[in-house]
Amino acid sequence: MIGGTDIILENLGLDAGEALDLVARIASRQWGQAVFVDAQSGRRFDSFASAAFGSLSELFVFRDENARQAWERDGLEAGHADTMVYAIAGDEQLTLVIADPDAATLRTVIAELKDSLAFGTPRSTWQSRRSAA
Repeated sequence: MIGGTDIILENLGLDAGEALDLVARIASRQWGQAVFVDAQSGRRFDSFASAAFGSLSELFVFRDENARQAWERDGLEAGHADTMVYAIAGDEQLTLVIADPDAATLRTVIAELKDSLAFGTPRSTWQSRRSAA
């Protein structure tokens, strides 16, 4: 069981793959040994570079391999509640399911994502899908 708090962020500028790539980049800055898993198929990516974000709409990011194993074995437990982000990219929004949104590292990830989505991330046109239409 995942459990936790749903944090819904407006995303008018990135498609699903780009949004999940952003989540992975920001989380991996906090967690140098981050592990990425396709939340729909369960496929674990060997590295950030090997992750096929363009084909995903849901992503698990774990702090490290030990955290991934703990979540797989135990589900949500207080001892590792701050070691995973579940991201769901939808139309014009990004939902983060966070077990412990008060944990310092996760607060940083959330804040960086909010800022990146609100103030823009590098794109070839620097336009949202809406303004480009």
